[in-house]
Amino acid sequence: MRRPTIFQRTGRRAGVVGEHGSVGGDDGIALVTVVFTMAVVTALALTALFLVVGSTPRARAAQDSSAALAAAQAGIDEYVSRLTVDDGYWTKGGQDASNAALSTPDGLTAAPGRLLPGTTTGARYKYALLNSSADIAASGVIQLKVVGTAVQPSGQRTTRTLIASLKVKGFLSYIYFSDVEARDPSLWGPTSWVTSNGRWSVERDGSYFGFRATAATLGALCSRYTWQGRQSTTYKAGQYATDVIDLSNGAKVGTLPDWDGDAGAVIGQVCPTTNDIQFTSGDLVKGPLHSNDLLKLGGHPTFGDPDTTVWSGSYPATGPLFWGGGSPSSGTPSQPGYAPRASSTDTKLPLGNGDLLRYVRPKVDEDPNTDRRGCLYRGATRFTFTGSTMRVDSPNSYDAAPGCLVPGSPDAALQIPPVIYVKGTSGSCTGVGYPAPGEDVSRGITTDYNPCNGTAFVSGSVGGAVTLSAEADVVVVGDTTYADGGQGTNVLGLVAKNYVWVYHPLDSNRNELPGYTPVHQIQAGILSLQHSFLVQNYNEGHSLSTGGDDTKLNILGALAQRYRGPVGTGSGTSASTGYLKNYVYDKRFAGLQPPYFIKPVATPWQVSSVVDAPAGS
Repeated sequence: MRRPTIFQRTGRRAGVVGEHGSVGGDDGIALVTVVFTMAVVTALALTALFLVVGSTPRARAAQDSSAALAAAQAGIDEYVSRLTVDDGYWTKGGQDASNAALSTPDGLTAAPGRLLPGTTTGARYKYALLNSSADIAASGVIQLKVVGTAVQPSGQRTTRTLIASLKVKGFLSYIYFSDVEARDPSLWGPTSWVTSNGRWSVERDGSYFGFRATAATLGALCSRYTWQGRQSTTYKAGQYATDVIDLSNGAKVGTLPDWDGDAGAVIGQVCPTTNDIQFTSGDLVKGPLHSNDLLKLGGHPTFGDPDTTVWSGSYPATGPLFWGGGSPSSGTPSQPGYAPRASSTDTKLPLGNGDLLRYVRPKVDEDPNTDRRGCLYRGATRFTFTGSTMRVDSPNSYDAAPGCLVPGSPDAALQIPPVIYVKGTSGSCTGVGYPAPGEDVSRGITTDYNPCNGTAFVSGSVGGAVTLSAEADVVVVGDTTYADGGQGTNVLGLVAKNYVWVYHPLDSNRNELPGYTPVHQIQAGILSLQHSFLVQNYNEGHSLSTGGDDTKLNILGALAQRYRGPVGTGSGTSASTGYLKNYVYDKRFAGLQPPYFIKPVATPWQVSSVVDAPAGS
């Protein structure tokens, strides 16, 4: 019998393929493959399980962080809603037993706060004011810190902290704001004649009588907007008071319809278009502008900001953008657009500035506020600013507070306070050099210089932050600028209950007084509450803009007024009298304002910025 060779035996043991196919060695390889595959699958399953188990706390942490952030944001919204209901809610500070969310800064991390409605994570919020009521009144900004908390069933807490700045969008949001684009009716005087049956006068028994709108009629009709038909106002006698004037002597002889002449006559033309003031060629307005009225363009002014808007009585607009025959200059950066009156800065001009009395000394009001950082003066008062100090001439301030006045020493240097109020007085009053010798105030349009009036005269270089407010008028008698050029924190507010005037004195020949230096620079936030910002005798004398922009009336700041105030006359690119305009918005007013500057009536607080603060801050 033949024995197998060694190669044949070895081949069978090794599973070598012979002529009859493979032999039993393949079963071992299959087993190894199965075991290896199971190991890999198990490893992958364990890895997946580890990842799932490991991500669960992170997912829960992210969920809790989002819930805490939502709670903090809800706290901001809820506080703003309280301010909407009660504009002075911020004066409560951290004191309101009915509000579980209101706290002091030290109590923000203590439970429980207010539960966020609609949540199942136990999310709550608490908030506190970071600045005092006095600082809020001065700065116009509320700093609100809100802590949102999410609480797990185990009691573990996750917090998020937001710090919000709240402001009122007000008069300092625009380089130019006006309510009515017409000259103040109180400046029209006896020239406001009206017609009767198409005639300026009627004859009776050989005498001629004219008709003149009363001050009340002017105020009612000429305060209307262009889009309400101000220029073509007509009414029947008896609807509004109209004086009947004897043209032979100017005496008033009756009031329609009491006078039995034309009691049923149709009277109109009370508000002629000549009293509407226009923007013209050479006028530059660089910044946001809004009027609740249509703008009159008599030339080609330049508007330098896309936020140049008007209100036409309907929205979307159905009427013109402007009127008067002019148009914005070619290539101007923006064209006037429409904005609803309600969003015109959300402004409603208050009727007075007496609220500022609560911040000045000596105390003359009934307000319990004791944080009185400002100064009160009486009667005509002259202020000359020089850096951080001022010189004050106020001969009628018999009770001035220490640090506010050195009696008998108008040249004494005093530190500029954050707020100044000039109040009227009575009795025998002394002036402060105005009107100047030779100044004719018997005619023309100018300041009422009665020294008992609460009138402030101002000029100089301001090296601080101050709001100067007058019960009557503010008169800018010289260039009034910032010591830092408007590049730092120097800010000035000029607030008048009546007029803000630019000084322009004339003599009896209607020429400028000898030695008079025109005002060309005003750097301030300017606010005329009941009347206008305008130039004295703007329609008489000579042109005060004689060359480049430096001879125009340059304003760096913001200007708001109830009626459009005129600053000059002319056509084309030149002024016949008064000034051309160069108004530039002070962009710092977006975050910085003069102290205690007056804000609009019933204007909602808005969130100007929100910062996500680090934990524990």
